[in-house]
Amino acid sequence: MVDLFIIGNGFDLAHGLKTDTNSFILWLLEESFAQLKKNQFSSTGNKILSFGSGYNWSKFDINSILDYNITYGNSFFKRMFSERTNNSWEGVERSYFSSLVSAKDLAQVSKLNKEFSDVREEFIKYINHINNNIPKEITKGAILDHFGNILETTSKSIDKYAYKLIFLNFNYTSTLDQYISELENNSYFSDHSIAPIHIHGSVNNPDSIIFGYGDESDPKYLQIEQENNNGYLKYFKSFMYLERDNYSNLINNLTGTEYRVHIMGHSCGLSDRVLLKEIFCKKECKEIIIYYYKNEETNQNDFTDKVMNISRVFPLEDKSSLRIKIRSFKKCRPLS
Repeated sequence: MVDLFIIGNGFDLAHGLKTDTNSFILWLLEESFAQLKKNQFSSTGNKILSFGSGYNWSKFDINSILDYNITYGNSFFKRMFSERTNNSWEGVERSYFSSLVSAKDLAQVSKLNKEFSDVREEFIKYINHINNNIPKEITKGAILDHFGNILETTSKSIDKYAYKLIFLNFNYTSTLDQYISELENNSYFSDHSIAPIHIHGSVNNPDSIIFGYGDESDPKYLQIEQENNNGYLKYFKSFMYLERDNYSNLINNLTGTEYRVHIMGHSCGLSDRVLLKEIFCKKECKEIIIYYYKNEETNQNDFTDKVMNISRVFPLEDKSSLRIKIRSFKKCRPLS
């Protein structure tokens, strides 16, 4: 028996980390402005954006950014900025796919890939900045309790030597590592196998970072695949997965054993549909448990949104198993 925990960006956000797209965009603007100040407020910038001349930049306020003349040297980042109010990382990856499909020729594809690569490069710098400022003790008791409750319930009915905890981490930060350390040092967990799989790589090894799109079931994917040019496929996750052992390790750990899936902070959006389908739609997957986000001020939650996203992963002929596998809202809990 395996309990598989899918860890997404909401997990980091629940710990107060600014890993959302808006925070990344703001950081990049502030970094560019810091460079502007360093150059004594002469017009300057980087390959992503540049600041125009003719302003008293010494009085610049980041909150009034739209009042200033900024030249975007990166059309993809400009799109990210324009869509920033309601965008997520999954939305950013979908925007890349949308731009790829609408590209009219190979020159546009090459330009898009270069711009996407430049944004990726800045993103890695940003995550390093986040990692360097993560508190040494960031774990939350409520989340540790989730793990403890699961293991306590399971250990009563399953041979401990046949039981495994797998953490499928989609994040690039080191937040989860602190939980792994606590679990491994806790005598209650030490008898059980704990396997972290960093499916999207680590900023400690920038070449391992996977940042792209992952839905080959979209009809438009076949359209670009038939273009017979590998530039169209450069940032598709399924090809990048094959450059490392993480994907095969996951499949090997799930093959031939029953498992439950615990969703912690992952949107389950289309950008990861191919991988999620491998997990959710197998007969060995017995249950999907959602740890939803709850807004304490409005009392609203995202449980139903996550269910709808998960439903898009299941093929039409398998929707009945979706309703059987997902644990009902009343039996689920907020993440923190």
